[in-house]
Order: sequence, then structure tokens, then C-alpha cells
Amino acid sequence: MWYPKIPQRFGDGPLPGGSWVAEEKVHGAHFALVSDGRTTRAAGRTARRPGTA
Repeated sequence: MWYPKIPQRFGDGPLPGGSWVAEEKVHGAHFALVSDGRTTRAAGRTARRPGTA
């Protein structure tokens, strides 16, 4: 099965005042770092990880 190339956008930069999210699969387990600019928390696909502030 053939899939089209994923579109890429360059030069727009971040949106002011908006949220920014980055996610990556690490060794097959979904893992995310969530930050408000002051603190950073570990999270999974649907919830924060237990034991994180």
C-alpha cells in the first residue's frame, strides 16, 4: 500500500500564546513530557505518570 508524503511547513514559527506539544515513542511505550514553562511532568498517552507533580 502506498501512502502520500507527509506535508511539511517551514518558516511559520510558533504561534504566540498557544500550547506546544511534542510526543515521541520510546522503546515502544508512549511517553510525553508536559511543561508549563516552569515545571515539567512525565505523562503517558492519556494521563500523567503516577509520582510526578
